[in-house]
Amino acid sequence: MGYAGYSPGNQVADKLTPLQQALRALPLDKAADTLELIEKLTRNVVRNPAEDKFRHIKLTNPKIAAVITDVPFAVDILKEMGRRGPRASRISAAGTREGSCCHH
Repeated sequence: MGYAGYSPGNQVADKLTPLQQALRALPLDKAADTLELIEKLTRNVVRNPAEDKFRHIKLTNPKIAAVITDVPFAVDILKEMGRRGPRASRISAAGTREGSCCHH
């Protein structure tokens, strides 16, 4: 019984999604802290969907800036996860109306 001539090396890898590309592009020295904060921010929105304060991320906040804003591809990850930013200084969870952010 053979394996019908299929060699394990003949498979073509699927193209990475933009989210996968951004995740792989994170600098290794910042990745753990960045992903930990992204997880925390995401959990806050899931647990408290009506709380406006959790739906917006102030990118100029020093703690946020250190592990998201100033880390290459971190904001791209948030955008690929459905967050969007009506202004450059903050990014909002999907489902929030454009311009409804109130944090400066």
